[in-house]
Amino acid sequence: MWTRGWHRLMAVAVVLLSAGEALAHRLAQVWDEASPYLRRTAERTPVDWWVWDQDLFASARRLGRPVFVTVGYAACYWCHRFERESLVDPAITELLQQRFLPVVVDREAQPEVDDWLQQEAVRLGAPRGWPLQLVLTPAGEPVYAFGYVPPRRGPFGPGTREHLEAALEAVTAAVAGRAPQVEELRRRLGAGAFDWRFWQATVRRLLEEEADPFYGGFGDAAKRLRAPALEAIWRYALRSGDQEARDFVVFTLRMAARSPAFDHLEGGFFRYLRDPAWRRPHFEKMLYTQAQWVRLLALVQARAPAPLFADRIRRTIDFVERHLRLPSGLYAGSLDAESPGGEGAYYRWDETDLRTILGEQAAARLLAVYALDPRGVLHLREEAAEDASLRPLLRRLLEARQRRPPPPRDDKAVLAWNALWAEALITAGLVLDEAAWRERGTRLARRLSTLLRREDGAFGRYRLGARVFGRADVEDLAALGLARIAAFELTLDPADLASARQLATAMVAHGFDPAWGAFGRRPAPGRFVPALRDGETMAANARGAMLLARLFHLTGGEQHRRQAAAAVAAALEPLRRAPLTHASHLLAFEEFHGMLQVVVIGRPDEPAATRLLATVRRSGIPARVLQRLADTSALPPDHPAYGKTRVDGQATAYVCSGPICSLPVTTPADLVAQLRAFLRLPQAQDSG
Repeated sequence: MWTRGWHRLMAVAVVLLSAGEALAHRLAQVWDEASPYLRRTAERTPVDWWVWDQDLFASARRLGRPVFVTVGYAACYWCHRFERESLVDPAITELLQQRFLPVVVDREAQPEVDDWLQQEAVRLGAPRGWPLQLVLTPAGEPVYAFGYVPPRRGPFGPGTREHLEAALEAVTAAVAGRAPQVEELRRRLGAGAFDWRFWQATVRRLLEEEADPFYGGFGDAAKRLRAPALEAIWRYALRSGDQEARDFVVFTLRMAARSPAFDHLEGGFFRYLRDPAWRRPHFEKMLYTQAQWVRLLALVQARAPAPLFADRIRRTIDFVERHLRLPSGLYAGSLDAESPGGEGAYYRWDETDLRTILGEQAAARLLAVYALDPRGVLHLREEAAEDASLRPLLRRLLEARQRRPPPPRDDKAVLAWNALWAEALITAGLVLDEAAWRERGTRLARRLSTLLRREDGAFGRYRLGARVFGRADVEDLAALGLARIAAFELTLDPADLASARQLATAMVAHGFDPAWGAFGRRPAPGRFVPALRDGETMAANARGAMLLARLFHLTGGEQHRRQAAAAVAAALEPLRRAPLTHASHLLAFEEFHGMLQVVVIGRPDEPAATRLLATVRRSGIPARVLQRLADTSALPPDHPAYGKTRVDGQATAYVCSGPICSLPVTTPADLVAQLRAFLRLPQAQDSG
């Protein structure tokens, strides 16, 4: 303490000699502040801190230095971590001392200053929250901002040293009136690192360059679901409030659900359509197609409910249960496009068929609402509403269809596709409050962990009859891991989480290449091909990164974080070049960098805790993880909710993102408000 005091006295003496007694008073004032946060920062760091007051910028102009401000508060874990990592680093503190006028602000003591600085941070593209660092010109103009970062560049991007050096360039550019150079500086600094503005801009590119404004979906040729791209736009709409993005997704789903993409007699979706207007289906019905449609419809139904979407979810699940479920409880891979009468013969009609089966008047009634596409497939007319009185006629047509030779079924139970179906059942069951679907999805995820095992204990690619074939790859293991996490968040059974961790270990061992920093496949000895491109389902690299990101946010595993960061970074340049074919990485980026971590403190038998859990599960937020704990000491020490407690003995929830947590909430209404606040772009956290 005597050493630190002597250091302070010498610092004051230096300033007295160089700038006069008034500046010395400003420098020493931090020691007299009542704020515990200011005193702690002054005591534990070798920086000569200033306080924010009315004379600050006059002093900055006199000294000719930009102002560095760090904002925090006494109970903020990540503020203290930033302090002990960056604010004691010799190179960083020397830079602060020689090139800046360093200021510390207690956000609890000066909330008006904090509020303004938070707004300026958002304007500059930085996340809200604490600790928050801004750099201002000597005239008081904010030009640069960043949140918690480690001292040096790492997997998450630039560190404190790099930000400070970039901030000095930004000050020079701003003072010289070259504001565009500040933006270019941030772009260069962020190369290879995630930036929320890049994420938003890439989603906007999907809308502006790839989306079909006339028929929905993407492209002007064949129409495919492209679930990752649609989900990325939907997630962006949830975070940004962008009505155009929201409307586009709803419009696309509505167009597809009314079109020949959907089987209006038997349920289920066809794999793709050969034209841009959703009129000419290719007649395969794949399990993974049904899984992606059900999950996406359920996510949208949670926030933009529509009877049409609920109906398509129910009828697609009914179709899969009737036509793809196997005696083992697993699900077959597909129904063929061809039947004995040729491609699509099972599904086609002409008007003569309808009149013969239904009679002239009934056929006319049906065709006033439904039309036949050029290939003879039934669909809703453009402006027609579904009419419940026509259901008996549709059932008669279905009975007639079922007398035709059916399309063959491929009875392979593919691990990845079954895992996608398990997750879709859980998601839909939560949104439409169908306990049977939730239980079926959970049971399926767990059965896959048993029934898809080979004799050597490894996972196989698929099961046919009683035998398991092939070897599971990244896609299979990641999909099953995510399904087990969905089951864990529903049941809170630690066995599901343990299984997901084991699957991640196997996935990394099988398909992660450290040299590439990506997941992929090895088609030949010595050759590795990264799996970055979306196909019928999302890219294996993206799905692998999402599993690791979720495990990191749930368990704090450092290895999971490093590998997820590498997999996310590996896709950045391909995503810049071709966002539509790499759109799944927009989902992975969001989950790694912007995952909402919700912790409910409560007992299993506590009704209030159950209500809080149900609120999160029905929120329709895709990028979130959930856990219930009796005590947050069970969390990893670096988890932002570590050490958080109940409020007045009540079940309590915290919403966290990155290093920041919300204020504690005890009611579903307050929890909904915090979820919405934390979902905003940039991340709008309210407490730490």
